[in-house]
This record gives sequence, structure tokens and C-alpha cells, in this order.
Amino acid sequence: MLRFIEEKTKIGTWIWDLTATELHWSTGLYRLIGLDPQETKPSFSAYESIIHPDDHLDITGPLVRADGSTIFDRQFRIMRRDGSLRWLQGHAEIHLGADEMPHQVIGVVIDITDRKILSDSLKLAGRHLDLASDILGAAVWITDRQGSIVSQHGWLPLTGQSVADVQQMGWLNALVPEDRVQAMKVWMTSLRRPEPFEIGFRVRSSDDEGVAVTGRFTPLEDRKGGIAEWIGVFRRQGSDARALQDHVPAGEEGSGEHRLHPAQIRAARAMLGWSVSDLADVSGISGSTIRRMEMDDPDRSVSQTYFDIMHETFRRHGLRMELRDGMAVVGFPMSP
Repeated sequence: MLRFIEEKTKIGTWIWDLTATELHWSTGLYRLIGLDPQETKPSFSAYESIIHPDDHLDITGPLVRADGSTIFDRQFRIMRRDGSLRWLQGHAEIHLGADEMPHQVIGVVIDITDRKILSDSLKLAGRHLDLASDILGAAVWITDRQGSIVSQHGWLPLTGQSVADVQQMGWLNALVPEDRVQAMKVWMTSLRRPEPFEIGFRVRSSDDEGVAVTGRFTPLEDRKGGIAEWIGVFRRQGSDARALQDHVPAGEEGSGEHRLHPAQIRAARAMLGWSVSDLADVSGISGSTIRRMEMDDPDRSVSQTYFDIMHETFRRHGLRMELRDGMAVVGFPMSP
């Protein structure tokens, strides 16, 4: 069984017989370190000869412990005779004999080169995202298909939240209290649709009003066409040339006013044939808030964040909102 396991996996084993002071290497270990069992006799010197100079193990000290504890558990590099460099994970434990004295040391070595390369690549990619986040002045999120945050870059300086803090919707704690429920609704609703979306809210700051941010998320497809991950970028509103609080493509004539007029919302809803309930389902904004937005009652003001979300909802469904010559305009772009 051991031979079968070694043949099918990148594993090798060795035994150090302390009573006979003999060292035994398995066929799998020979294969792993690239030595020929017909040419090389098992020895510590042969083993050390292929270990990277920076990773040598000091075997002159008391490696064998009377309590039977592990000698070592470490990662190290070897330089095989074919010129390749491999990363190995080594484990070794002492086995006691009937006299309760150290009798054998048994070790296993695993080739972790592929895992190490992947780990290093992920770390490098993380550094790239950190640098890009810093250059752009943006926060980057990568989530799984359900929206659980896998990694974040630039969010910590903005909110003080670590990766651990944002798990299980913990990122909502960084928002001003008034925006949390609505942000959660938009987030959960948008994740159910396999299309890009935007989300806006205010994060807590020394300013009582908070810092307004807008996040743009795009799904990354897997091989079967489903959603594998979501990639999102958060920017402070007004922090780029497009003015993120204005969800209208740059250069569009007549755009420039962001806050929707109540009549525009009512007209847009009518043009799409939506009831208040329909609009609530699509936008994630509650029906009562939509009614307040359509009345624009100064005594029952609505957060600017909701107007951001509403504007983007209509834009995604083909409508354009403008203030032109003092008139609030709603319409579908004309086909060329």
C-alpha cells in the first residue's frame, strides 16, 4: 500500500534505525529527490548535498528527544541533479521501543512545489492589487459567487476593517447606520443576477455625513458559464473624472444633474410599465422609500445614496435622465 501511495503521489518516506544507526530510504523518496538507488547509499550527507544552502538542517545538535516529540516539521528546497529546484515539506517523529527509549525516527517528505508556486503567485497578485488600489485611490473586493469576500485591497485604509471584519456581512458595520439595511438589500438582490451592478452607500468617518462611495461589480464566469467570482471596485464619489455619483456615461449631452426629480421617477416607472412594487424588487429600495422619493417631501428627505441606486437602475434598463433647459427629461436613446 505504501508503494502504491508513493507511486501515485509525490511522497517519499525514510526510517532512521537508531539501534543499528542505519538510514533507509523508500523508492518514492529516491524518486522525489532525483537520486538513483543503485548509485547512492542512504546517508545524511547525501541528503544534505542536494538541499539548498539556505535551508540546511543542523543535524549536529540533539535531534533525538527522549520525550518522543517531533524532530522537525519544516519546508525546504532541494536542488536536484537535473537542475530543477523543488520545494519539499518534511515531517519526522521519534518512535520509542519496549524499553521506552528512542528506537526509530520515521519521516515523510512531500513535494509541495506546485502548492508553493500557487501560493507565491497569489501573494504576488495580492501585492499587485494593493499597488493598483493605492494608485487608483480605490478599494478592490474579490468575492465568491455567493458574495462572501475572499480578499480585499484598500478597504482597510478607508474603513479600518480587515478581511476578518468583513466576513458574514460584517462590512455593513462600516456603513453609517441609516444606509445599512438598504445596502444589504441591494447587495443581496444584485448577486442573484449574472450581470454587472453598482451599489452606493456612505461609510463611517469623522464627518457625521460619512464618506459616500460607489462600488462597481462585475461577475467572472467559470468554464460552464456560471458565476465563479465577483470583482468590485469602490471609489469615493466625485473622486474621478466621471464623478461617480453621476451614473450616466461620460460625454452624454444634457447629463450633469444627478439627483432625480420626483416626476422623472414616476415617468420612468410608467415608461417601463412598473408598479412601485416592481421597482422595489428590481432596485432593492423599499416601496415606502420609493413613494417618499416620488413625493420629494422636504420633511421626509431620502438619502442621496438611494437616488444613486435608482438612477443606475433606470440606466441599466435603457432609460436616460437629463435636466435640459430647465426641464426634467426621461427617455430611451434613439437607435442610430
